[in-house]
Amino acid sequence: HVLSQILTKVLKIRATSIEPLCLAFVVLMYLFFTIPSLFVQVQKRVLPQANPLLLLDTDYNHVPKMTTDALSFLKNEPISATTSVVLTDPGRPIEILVPVFTGKISFTGHPIHTLYKEYKENLGNQFFGGFINSQDAKIFLQNHRIGYIIASNSDANHNLLERYTFLTLLYTNPATLIIKVTNF
Repeated sequence: HVLSQILTKVLKIRATSIEPLCLAFVVLMYLFFTIPSLFVQVQKRVLPQANPLLLLDTDYNHVPKMTTDALSFLKNEPISATTSVVLTDPGRPIEILVPVFTGKISFTGHPIHTLYKEYKENLGNQFFGGFINSQDAKIFLQNHRIGYIIASNSDANHNLLERYTFLTLLYTNPATLIIKVTNF
């Protein structure tokens, strides 16, 4: 409004014709500064030279179909108050994808958002490594309300089913196993 009053006095133009000019000026200035900035931001996000994380081969950047198929299957599995958490294989870091694709809670997550991260990672490594006896593994899973386990499809993880008799294989594909914790 002040700008239109100044322009009216200086240019001796009617006020009704100045306000659209002021609005047009403001919009042009906005576009003048915004479009180049937007272009630079897009370039920084899509060019590997500016964003080397694009070159990483992780499930975070481009989630493989086998992973989404497994997580979609898990999404339809029921949970209860005592089995609401999903434990993921430390060798296959997809823990932050679990809540996104399934709506279920992940035992571990993003390092910044996981309480007692080192402790939880250590427990997960001991479990998947087979360093916990059957009784302690059962207590670990019960205490943390773990009802499902997502693991990579490997011989070591198939051995979990033999080592811990309270685990049942629910789903398998060439990349992923989904295991249900039973017999609590």
